[in-house]
Amino acid sequence: MELRNTAFHLLRQLFQQHTARWQHELPELTKPQYAVMRVIAEHPGIEQVDLTEAAVSTKATLAEMLSRMENRGLVKRENDPLDKRRRFVYLTVQGQTLLAAAIPLGGSR
Repeated sequence: MELRNTAFHLLRQLFQQHTARWQHELPELTKPQYAVMRVIAEHPGIEQVDLTEAAVSTKATLAEMLSRMENRGLVKRENDPLDKRRRFVYLTVQGQTLLAAAIPLGGSR
């Protein structure tokens, strides 16, 4: 069997093509950011710590990602008035607009 016909090679090739298309059509949004935005859209006000799995990252990496997204106006975070350690995350209108543009390329769940 030739390498170019193996399942692994075909999947890798498909992933590379999708990544190239993604970077061309959505250069302002990374795939991890897209995954996080999808979860926030499905669960508005989700607690920040619960987004770690969607981001496939550590809490520190997620916090950094959310800070960048917040600075770009894509998400907003609100502290729990009773427990300042808890933060809830929402998409902004700008974030919703970008997500709507990304969904056709990202695919549905």
